[in-house]
Amino acid sequence: MQRGGPDNRGPRYACDHRTRPIAESIVEFRAMRDGKYKAGEAYLRMKQSLTDPNEGNPQMWDLPAYRVIEKNHHHRTGEKWRIYPTYDFTHCICDALESITHSMCTTEFQQSRVSYDWLLEQLDMKTPKSEEKGPMQRE
Repeated sequence: MQRGGPDNRGPRYACDHRTRPIAESIVEFRAMRDGKYKAGEAYLRMKQSLTDPNEGNPQMWDLPAYRVIEKNHHHRTGEKWRIYPTYDFTHCICDALESITHSMCTTEFQQSRVSYDWLLEQLDMKTPKSEEKGPMQRE
């Protein structure tokens, strides 16, 4: 994805794979899992917004959800897994599954609040004790 240069104000456009059929993305995701790609060669991205109204917030520009990591050995799964979820993908999901109502973050995560809330909305993840969308990220 073209992210608009160092100041994020230049042109942005989607990568060639953004509109491919879901079935093809699943095949590639499995190929990532099975070791076809090395670290940095492939990512599974969230399909977000290239024209986000949040004044150029790069947190909505198709963030990676999974990436290939080459580890020698994982303490639980050995060499079985080569792909791992990113923080931007798992943070809100873990908070919602654990019924966290307020996720307290340091200020460097302020821009990520928009993608945190967006993913919760896309997954319709509500807190069990409330009808409101939750959890909430605060810095």
